[in-house]
Amino acid sequence: MDKTQKYDTAVHIVEESQLSLSDKLKGIAALFPEFDETQTQSNLHNDKHIGKYTLEKFAYARSVGMTVDDAAHAADKTSTVFNEMLEGKHLSLKTFIELIKTELFVAAEMRRKHLSNLDMASASDNYKATLAFLEKVYPELYSPKAIIDSTVDDRRANKWEVEVTHVETQEKKQTPKETKP
Repeated sequence: MDKTQKYDTAVHIVEESQLSLSDKLKGIAALFPEFDETQTQSNLHNDKHIGKYTLEKFAYARSVGMTVDDAAHAADKTSTVFNEMLEGKHLSLKTFIELIKTELFVAAEMRRKHLSNLDMASASDNYKATLAFLEKVYPELYSPKAIIDSTVDDRRANKWEVEVTHVETQEKKQTPKETKP
């Protein structure tokens, strides 16, 4: 399970499931071994590093494509503390879920922003930089050999492999019409 799937599962466990608090804590600890399910105030010292303003600065930096390390520095924190927090180390459940939701949001926002730019600029030559960015950052989705997933229903996945190549135009030769006697 990749990190995005783990984050999505964690948000589901905490916010969408009907589990008890102790079961939620156990579920998060199973996904993130660094997370301490005992939640005592003495072991939640990373909570003080992530106020609303710090989280907003981190989120903005991540949404423009910065790495976690660079975004942490942009938020005036060390990458060590942010990497720990993204694993749930020394965070309360509430703060950890808030950080996870922010990380999920910024990943989607970065993609949405560039796709929107591509949509708006597709009539001109200004789309080339955005397209190059998408191809480099998300090669599995936007490279020339990307697999397009048109899944509408999760039970039925339709996938096509698309490869764009240069095709020469050829004129169709006309054959003389048959005449009737």
